Amino acid sequence: MRLEEAFGRLLKEQRSLKNLTQADLALRSGIAVSFVSRMERCAACPTIDTLFKLARALDVPPEILVSQLRERLVESPMA
Repeated sequence: MRLEEAFGRLLKEQRSLKNLTQADLALRSGIAVSFVSRMERCAACPTIDTLFKLARALDVPPEILVSQLRERLVESPMA
């Protein structure tokens, strides 16, 4: 699994758990809706700064997101 795919799926799951739309997440994080969409479509990965903004907006510690991402990549190594 590619990093973009693993992160996109994780982001969408976390956003859905919080019952947020992409627009809600964008507003809370200060990130453009179009970039949130691109990440969820596995077309982009966040910078560290963006990852922290997303974590804050989702009310999840950034290390949890990184840990979950790492687990996904270990379970399904990059092609």
